[in-house]
Order: sequence, then structure tokens, then C-alpha cells
Amino acid sequence: MGWVFAALTGTFGDVASALVALGAGVVVPLGLIATCAHRQAQPAVARSFDVVSLSASLAAPFAVASFLIPRGQAAGALATVWLAATLLVAGSAAARALRRGAAPLEELAIDVGHLYLPVGAAWLVAARAGLEPMGFREPVVTFTANHFHYAGFAAPVVIGLVGRELGGSRAARADEAAPLAGQGLGRLYRVTTPIVLAGIPLVAAGITLSQSLEKPAAFLLGAGMLGAATCIATVGARRLFARGLGSRLTGFGLLLAGGSLVVSMGFAVAFAATGSAGRGAAEPVVSFSTMVALHGAANALGFGLLASLALALQPPAPRVRVPEIPWPRVFARGFVGPDFFERSGLVDPAREVRGQVSSLAALGHAGFDASTVHDDVRRFYERTADYVLYADPTWRTPFVAAGRLHARVMARLVGQLVLPTTRDEGPVHTELFGLRAERDERKEPIGYVRCVDVGGERRASFVASYARIEVEGQPYLSCAFPLPRCALVAVLCLEAGAVDGGLALTSASPEREGSSAAGMYLVTPLGALRLPLSERLELWREEGGALRATHVARLAGLTCFSIAYAIEPREPAGR
Repeated sequence: MGWVFAALTGTFGDVASALVALGAGVVVPLGLIATCAHRQAQPAVARSFDVVSLSASLAAPFAVASFLIPRGQAAGALATVWLAATLLVAGSAAARALRRGAAPLEELAIDVGHLYLPVGAAWLVAARAGLEPMGFREPVVTFTANHFHYAGFAAPVVIGLVGRELGGSRAARADEAAPLAGQGLGRLYRVTTPIVLAGIPLVAAGITLSQSLEKPAAFLLGAGMLGAATCIATVGARRLFARGLGSRLTGFGLLLAGGSLVVSMGFAVAFAATGSAGRGAAEPVVSFSTMVALHGAANALGFGLLASLALALQPPAPRVRVPEIPWPRVFARGFVGPDFFERSGLVDPAREVRGQVSSLAALGHAGFDASTVHDDVRRFYERTADYVLYADPTWRTPFVAAGRLHARVMARLVGQLVLPTTRDEGPVHTELFGLRAERDERKEPIGYVRCVDVGGERRASFVASYARIEVEGQPYLSCAFPLPRCALVAVLCLEAGAVDGGLALTSASPEREGSSAAGMYLVTPLGALRLPLSERLELWREEGGALRATHVARLAGLTCFSIAYAIEPREPAGR
């Protein structure tokens, strides 16, 4: 109500300033409330959100107050408080994205909106301090601050929240069916969201750098926003058909927000496509006053405020959570090599270990019945040292040269993760032993060293620490590869293999509700980062009794290599 009174009395001076003040003082806090309203179900982000929400709440009045005094150093100083708070918002989002990874798409959209927010805050500081960044003058500076508070922050966050309610990057489920739900909605969301996320900075770059980029970027963003408006209106329509006054009111608000977005983006496309935003537009086709009065009002009041308010009143719950995972702290100081665990003093001679796991049954869960695994497959994992492996690698064309370079560098400089590149490297032997848990949050870790003989020299191809971990009641196999000052950790989920009686271990997160710890992570002294890597290992018994396995690794969904393994019993010593 205070903002309404100030706007009606002309306290802000002009419409553009009033809309930026609304964005900083109302829309952004509402977006933060809606984003993490279910933080009790997300223990990994709850602590950071408490800091972020408190800082934003305390800093928002400073942003609004910067418009209540004339431009200059004092007004710029007040706006700088808001900039500092938005940097905390962006830092929290970056940490969340690094920890979780790019998926799912709706969470990525929310994080990107948080990352764009400091850009709008920086332009707000420039506007209130009377600066002319990159030669731009008023009202362009204030208008740019407006753009990044609404198109930059509000649009991705609203799209992400809408994605949560739609089921994210999946198609709508049949049990949620409403008159406007359909298989095409999931595809529309998957196409629309990346376009919006990329279109926002492209339009800004086009206005700043080149009109030849500005026009196609404006059309791209406009098309993306049109698709987003469809998704927003769909969620609004679903809520209108739901029971309860709250659902119907918020649904009506989202329907209005979707319509307002169509109107506002029509003016934005015309503004950018005609070069009206450029430095040289002395007589723009679409004037700044028209943009502020029509595009700005529709975007801020009709879209940003209504959508953020509706989603804050009834915030959709995230379909995935970032789980808390116990991490190993087994880092190398330099070269790893086959004797790493002995040199590090981590070997526990009192523990006798023969397999990668002590019991395969202990890794069973609701989606995997360990009793269905063939006895020979189970025996390999529980008595791994009794077998030798013969590897037959196949590298995909884009990664062949990189694979050879990786193998040479890792063999000579690191002594770890030496992936095979040829078939004739000889048998692979496995050594296992118990490890002490002084530097490991996991229970009963197992040392695992896989070696090949190269020219009579014992060379480590894989040096790892295995352990069973439990995350939110789900058992996983955690495999940590020590590297200089860090570790590569694969958190693997067990499932039935493609062949009856077979077993698969995968680090790919399933597309399902809830949370999954499965993934590839780089664990550093500062924390864990999720990598765009995944692997899948399958082991099965052929009809003749032979054991076979495959290991497939993917980078950002692209297959890098696959390794086929022939597995044979080790001959007893002395033969």
C-alpha cells in the first residue's frame, strides 16, 4: 500500500522509477518467498535461503528509498545495499545449481533468474547515482534496471515455478488431467524455457552491441515469452477448475498474468526490432514513454506482480530436492598411483575385504530386488578380487583424440583414472583392502585398486574408495577417486540390468518425484560440485556361463566411450 500511495502522489518522479521500485520492493521478495516456500523439504538449501531471504527483506527498503531522494551519491549508496543483497541471492543460486546440476529444467530457470537479478541491481545503482554506463543515458539506464528486474528475474522465476506445477520438463501426467493439459504441453515447456533464458541476455547484448543481433534476439525472446504465457495460462486454468477459493483466485491471477505477458512482449519486440532502444534512436518508432506506460505497466503490474503474488500465495512444491550426501575427504597431494592408500596410511590391516561390496542385498531398495540378481553376478561384486578383466574400449568419434590425450596425461602426471584406449593392454587385476575412516564421512570404506601390467611395470588404471551410503532412506554405492586436492565421486544407484539376472549401476538421476543422490561430483575442500557426467555399468551372465560387462560414460548426454569387459576367474597362485 505504501508503494501505491507513493506512486499516486508522484513521489517516485516518473513511471519507470515507480516500476523499478515495485520490482525491488515487492516482486523480488515475492519471487523469493514462492521459490523456497517448501524449504523444509529441501534441507540442502534451507540454511542458505534463510540468509538470502533475510538480506533481501532488509535491503529492499533501501532500494525503494533510493528513489525518494534526488539522483547522486546518496541515492547510489542506498541502491548499493540492494546490489549487495542481490549478489547474495545470485551466489546462493549458483551454489545450488552447481550442487544440483543443470537438471531439472524448472529449477535451472529459477536459478538463472536469481543470477540475472544483480545485473538489474547494478543498473539500478547506476540510475540512482546518475551514471552513464557504456554511454547510455536516462531513461535507458532506469529502463534497463526495470528490464532485468522483470524480464531478467521475474520471468525465469515464474516460468520455473510454473514448471514445478506442470511437472517440469516432463509431459503433464494423466492423473493431473485438466481441460488444457496434454502431451504437447511438456514439449512446449522444454522448448520455451531455454529460449527465454537465452533470449534475455541476447536482447540486452543486441541493444548494447549490435542492432543486427538485437532484432533476431527480440523475436526469439518474444516467441519464448509467448510459449511461456501459454504455460502460465494453463496453470491458471487448472487452478480455476480446482476446488477452493484460494486456488480459483490465484488461477484467475495467473490467467491475467499470461495475457499481460503477451501484450507486454508485443511492445518489447516492436521496441527492439525497430531499433528504438539504440543509442542513435533520436526519434524512436516506439518512444520510451510509450514503452514505460504500456510495456512496463503490463509487464510489471499485469505479469510480474500478479504472477509472483499468485505463486507466493500458493507456491508449487519442487518435484526434486537436493539431498545431503556424506562425502569422502580422501584427497591426494600429488601423484596417486597404485600405492596411494598405503602411502596415506589409510589401510586397515584388521579388515579383510574380497569384494567391492560386502553384501549386494544391503544395496536393495524399493526399485531394486537384489534377490533377482544371478548368483554369479552377485559373486563378482562380493568377491571381486577373485576375477580378472579384459577390456575392449570403443571411443566415439568426437572424443577419440581427447581420450588418448587424457590417458597419457593421467598415466604420467596423476596415476589415476587411466581409461583404456586400445584392446591389447592385457588383463586387469583388482586389489581390495579395508580402509580407516578418519578422513571419510562414509562407513566402512573399501580400498579398490585396478592395475594393468605395462612393460613389466604395475600401473594403476583406477584407484578408488568404495562405501555403502544411505541418503534419505535410499542406499547407494559411493565410489571416490582421489585426485590432487580433490576427488571425483560417483554415487551409483543399483537397478535390474537389461538381461535377466543382470545388474546395472548408474549415476544418472531418474526422472521421478522426490530426490536422488545419484550423480558424478567433484568434491573439493570448499564443497561438492555436480558434473554433467554420467556412467552406467551393466554386468550379466551369458548362457554359456561367461560373465560380461559394459561401462558407458556420457558427457552432457553425449556418449564419450563404452568399454566391453570379459570377466574370468583368477587362476590360483602357484599355477
